[in-house]
Amino acid sequence: MRSKGQFGKRWAGVLCLLLSMCLVLGRSDLPKQDVEATLDLISSRQAFNFATWEMRALARKLAYGLLAPQRFMDDEAQSRFVLSYLDDVRESDRLLDEIDRIYVDAEIKDPEAASEASRAEHAALRKDMARRAPIAEAILESQVSWVLAEGGLGLLSSIFPPVSGTFAPLPTILVVSPRDRIENLAQRQLVAGLTSAEQNAMEERVMDALPDVSAYVTEIGGLAAYPAMLLETGSISWVTDVVAHEWTHHYLTFYPLGWFYMRSSEARTINETTASLIGEWAGQEVMPGSGQGIAWIAGDDQSDRGGEGTGV
Repeated sequence: MRSKGQFGKRWAGVLCLLLSMCLVLGRSDLPKQDVEATLDLISSRQAFNFATWEMRALARKLAYGLLAPQRFMDDEAQSRFVLSYLDDVRESDRLLDEIDRIYVDAEIKDPEAASEASRAEHAALRKDMARRAPIAEAILESQVSWVLAEGGLGLLSSIFPPVSGTFAPLPTILVVSPRDRIENLAQRQLVAGLTSAEQNAMEERVMDALPDVSAYVTEIGGLAAYPAMLLETGSISWVTDVVAHEWTHHYLTFYPLGWFYMRSSEARTINETTASLIGEWAGQEVMPGSGQGIAWIAGDDQSDRGGEGTGV
């Protein structure tokens, strides 16, 4: 007959075995709340301050919405204004590339002095662009609104919520997926302008803390804040596509597909696919111009200043 001591040891061994199995099995499907908490901790110092940006963007949109200077411009003037602004976006990118090349050129002993003229030109250009950007945004918003209404997405020829977007340095996004399948398990917005080294370091920290996931930091083309954040680009077709894409996210927030965006990877996938389809369609519709729409001078996405190529 077994003693009580032997009986106790046997059950202690069984309990230890069960506990070990629970720990092993538990790691195969990491609880979502653990992932979220870990991401919050790791990304806290580089998290994008959405509230501050939102207050500034809404204040600027309100001010220019009351003034609406584009009302006093005919279709041709509006078209030229937007295309001129996009030309300046390309010129700004060119100047930045020129400055970067100076600083990485080992033969240039004093890059600060060598780049002084380019930096001054770039600063002056950016100051002028900041003044004109709200008007260019308003013209694009009006054009996309017209296309959406013509496509039957409005109510009594009105679009709700109103189309709204602003050119801004976009935050990067940290996406986390299980290693054994492709799934948007969680994501975080990070500050704009992270270097490749900083992006790699963030990915490594996440994967070290969560061995069962893959992490990827990437740039984005737009963010469905309100107003939507738009990446500066010299391509008229691309920017109108993004304006409509982000508006679709705004529109879907009033429906179940938007309500469950952050709760379900399936809902996120369907939401993003819908926004992509509407964005591509609206972008193509804006380009030719018809009816009350603006007949863009540059249907092939080239500027009217000597036929320069597009930006990114």
